Amino acid sequence: MDTKSWINHVIEIYNKTETVDIYNRRSNNESKNIKTVLKAIQDQKFKLNIAQNRTDFIHILKAADSISLDIGNNYLEQFLQLPDVQNIIIEKLNANNLVKVEQRAKDNEQKGILPDFPKTVAETDKDAANMYLSSDSMLKGRTPEQEMSRFDVHIADILDTGIFSVKTVATTLQDVTLRQNLMLRLGRVILRQKGMNPGSMEIKDGKVFFKMDVPDKEPIFHGMRQEQGISIAQQEEIVKQQEEEKRHQQELKKQQDDREKQSQENNKYSQVAQKKRDDIQRKNKEKQLHDKKREAVTKLIAQNQSTDYKSKAKLFADSLRCNVENTNRTIQSQNQSQTQRHSKGMGMGR
Repeated sequence: MDTKSWINHVIEIYNKTETVDIYNRRSNNESKNIKTVLKAIQDQKFKLNIAQNRTDFIHILKAADSISLDIGNNYLEQFLQLPDVQNIIIEKLNANNLVKVEQRAKDNEQKGILPDFPKTVAETDKDAANMYLSSDSMLKGRTPEQEMSRFDVHIADILDTGIFSVKTVATTLQDVTLRQNLMLRLGRVILRQKGMNPGSMEIKDGKVFFKMDVPDKEPIFHGMRQEQGISIAQQEEIVKQQEEEKRHQQELKKQQDDREKQSQENNKYSQVAQKKRDDIQRKNKEKQLHDKKREAVTKLIAQNQSTDYKSKAKLFADSLRCNVENTNRTIQSQNQSQTQRHSKGMGMGR
């Protein structure tokens, strides 16, 4: 198994055994761990702090993954290529050292008590950024690489302002469009890749924005703290905020899906309506053609009937004329016969 595959296996085991305290420590140290990864890659060397243990090292690996987008540099792979890192993996994350924790992961899985903590802020931003870069409708004709370059140029132009903003008509963060939200989160990931720690999003004067670099939280190490860490109440508040953020992202995604579904329904309705109009037009044309044919046939029949009537009338007239002529000839013949008889009678008398 190569190093990357083994680390993915190690992280999977870790995810199945993470506890509340360890999760809070990882979340609180996230920005510091990201900067640790960037510095190690830049210097090509890495060394764990004396207060850091195997779990803290896994947190650093997960931090490297949280700024590795599907497009551009893979910071986890670059970090794993460092000889110092490979030595730590061999020393602290070998199979023999993971026997107990791997068994605990199996036990948790069998008992159905796997941890289900919300993703950290950086992990949530990474998912949103990948969603943005993988959507053609979001990119509006640009390639993911072109969009990354565009963000780099924009960030370079606004470094002096310290504010990253997007215009919006929304009045609350919940009303910000999905595209605007994803753009802002891509900006936060890119800023982390540059070693900055972006702040929380706010909305004001027609803009949704965040400060590009804010102070990191004080890091918390296993067994000791540089400064006073966060209280249990604060830890619970962090978890609550992250859960709210997760629900907010799910709601935004649902709204986007609903809009796309409605658009598809509207298109489908338009197509059905157009088909009905086409059918009506086709039937009207067929009816008009049928009416014209019927009118032509009726006219032809009328013409034929008229011609037949005239023929019959002529035959009747001819027949009547013949009868009259025959009658006249008969009468004439009878008159002649009577005249002849009368003439004969007078002669005998004389």
